[in-house]
Amino acid sequence: MEPGLGLTRRTLAYTTTRCCRGPGEWPAAWFEALLPRQLEIIYEINRRFLDEVRVRFPGDEGRVERVSLVEEGSARKIRMANLAIVGSHSTNGVAAVHSKLLRTTTVKDLAEIYPERFSNKTNGVTRAAGCLNQTQPCQHNHESDR
Repeated sequence: MEPGLGLTRRTLAYTTTRCCRGPGEWPAAWFEALLPRQLEIIYEINRRFLDEVRVRFPGDEGRVERVSLVEEGSARKIRMANLAIVGSHSTNGVAAVHSKLLRTTTVKDLAEIYPERFSNKTNGVTRAAGCLNQTQPCQHNHESDR
């Protein structure tokens, strides 16, 4: 597992558009029916990750529960944002305010575990998209985006 997970983390970066809403969760039953081997891998990644969290934050089972890739309950769910953060080298919001909300609210515990992975790399798309909703044409110097 380690060579594959290491390669995945070095290769993938996660850009999220989920800001104020909670991270997306998918029923584990979907994985059981469609991707059973991938679900086994997710459970193993989660086990190893939670072992690391317990070593780093002894006695903080609340944090362990919040950062887990699996939401326990009557029906297990896979926390897709948590999986993406744990499985990548970088997490990025789509705007500076969005990135700040991720670090301070939405996935605060994960940002405290991996502060070096959280950054903001706005590419100008948010400004252009905002112009589409305006009644006046966008007056923006695109040279400043370069």
